[in-house]
Amino acid sequence: THIKDRDESNPRDFIDVYLNEVKKAGDNPSYFHIEQLVTICLDFFQAGAEILPRRFF
Repeated sequence: THIKDRDESNPRDFIDVYLNEVKKAGDNPSYFHIEQLVTICLDFFQAGAEILPRRFF
């Protein structure tokens, strides 16, 4: 999983970078929190799902 296998000095993808920002934010109010990451990932999925049918039909 991303949380277990993450190397903060060598992010592999968007999720690793985002998790680094969550850690930096700590207890401070911020846009960087796990709940927001879930929302962003769902937005990515939805955007891809909307584009695919348009490209093939």
